[in-house]
Amino acid sequence: MEATKNQLVMAGALRRLFKNRYIIRSKNEKWFQMLVDLKEAIQKNLEPFLIQLEINESLGVAYLRSMDESIEDQLQYQIGRNKMLSPLATALLAKLRYERLQFMLNPNPEGVPLITLEGIKEYLSVFDNSKMDSQFEKNYRKAIEDLMLLEILYEVPGSNDMYEISPLCEILLSLDSLQTMKTQMESYFQSIKNKSQQEV
Repeated sequence: MEATKNQLVMAGALRRLFKNRYIIRSKNEKWFQMLVDLKEAIQKNLEPFLIQLEINESLGVAYLRSMDESIEDQLQYQIGRNKMLSPLATALLAKLRYERLQFMLNPNPEGVPLITLEGIKEYLSVFDNSKMDSQFEKNYRKAIEDLMLLEILYEVPGSNDMYEISPLCEILLSLDSLQTMKTQMESYFQSIKNKSQQEV
């Protein structure tokens, strides 16, 4: 049986979504637009699997989610890949979400939310308890690498110290949960510091 053009397009789009869970317009405009154009047909194919295709055109992000949160618990299987972030990477995620908010309130001339390597280091140094600079460098670079792998952070082409903040931040971390995460994060790192001081 020979596949039609639309079948091949839908298969290509769905395979990318099942692999990565997200398609970001700014990084893959072709496949994002195909999802928009074929949304109705793709959703029809997803319904037997109790999966919903979400397309946030204002953010330029397409992703899959369960039709109901209880479904994943019942199936004991989650859509897409989950990665457990380190405490430092979690702290960085919260910082990136805050920077995106600032960008929305006061856009920069570049037209995309950016953060410098120095800005990341300065922010994370408050939370890191490493006793050696070399260990801190290893820790913050691992946090950056983890978020780049998840397409939350992108290195700006031609720059060694500038990063673009992905709209995925807004999908993964709502403003409502940002303050809660910030409070929990500060409490966690403070407990680590207190423990370290007691051991000295």
